[in-house]
Amino acid sequence: MTSTFSADVAAIRERAREKMEQGPVTESYGKKTADVISVLNEVLATELVCWMRSAGTPSPRPASAGPPSPANSPSTPRRSAHAVRVAERISQLGGEPDLNPATRRAQTPWASGR
Repeated sequence: MTSTFSADVAAIRERAREKMEQGPVTESYGKKTADVISVLNEVLATELVCWMRSAGTPSPRPASAGPPSPANSPSTPRRSAHAVRVAERISQLGGEPDLNPATRRAQTPWASGR
């Protein structure tokens, strides 16, 4: 005889499979996918700028700013990992990650190096 608990687990697994087949965006998502992708690309641009700064990538800087952060800054791996996760989510939603921070409005300014 099947217990109530194992029947519930089987039903839960079946519902989970159905939801997975719907993909990353379901009817209950509540947001326009294009808007979410646009915001995520802005997040990606910001993360890339911060990652480049923490990695010591040259950029035009005022002399008073001092030297750039060293490449072994503790935040460098965290920032690059976050950028990868954001880019993966954009791809999951059917978008194209924009890896050029100059084409997006990053939340921190960036100008390409000389």
